[in-house]
Amino acid sequence: MCLCCIIKTVNGRCICQLAKLIAGQIATPQATGGSSKVRWKSNFAGSGIPMETRRQGAIMKICGLQKTTLLDYPGRVACTVFTGGCNFRCPFCHNASLVLDQDNHTSVLAEDFFSFLRKRRGILDGVCITGGEPLLQRDIADFLYQVKSLGYEVKLDTNGSFPHCLKELVRKGLVDYVAMDIKSSP
Repeated sequence: MCLCCIIKTVNGRCICQLAKLIAGQIATPQATGGSSKVRWKSNFAGSGIPMETRRQGAIMKICGLQKTTLLDYPGRVACTVFTGGCNFRCPFCHNASLVLDQDNHTSVLAEDFFSFLRKRRGILDGVCITGGEPLLQRDIADFLYQVKSLGYEVKLDTNGSFPHCLKELVRKGLVDYVAMDIKSSP
């Protein structure tokens, strides 16, 4: 733990190390092979639309959609996508139903969501992705790629517990703004 971090660690790293990792200033070897390269698998290849986006609801579990927000993305008119599931169980969570009872939410089909975004071009500036924890979604990179291909900026709300994934999304230009909650018990 470094002196400037009050919170001890997230996944064994102090907050300063996480920030440096995300900024690409330090590398962390993977458990397999000791390579410092981040291994990332994505379903899209260059400019093509991923197959998953063509099937209804296959790309991500969207548990909710706020069609307009002036607060969630600073300086932007945006919509907010709520994903289900989280790897934390914070007693003060504002979206606990998305974490603990995600199956009882009406899912928004990816096809319907992207149709909505196409209709909102010129009205919305960005898309906020929140949860739960969005980085738990298997197809988050493909989903963000599709959002970016429609010309929207992306804000990602995360708990920061998947720094390798976050770093890769930022490196690929799939995220424009990151909001990271620092969790602590009272």
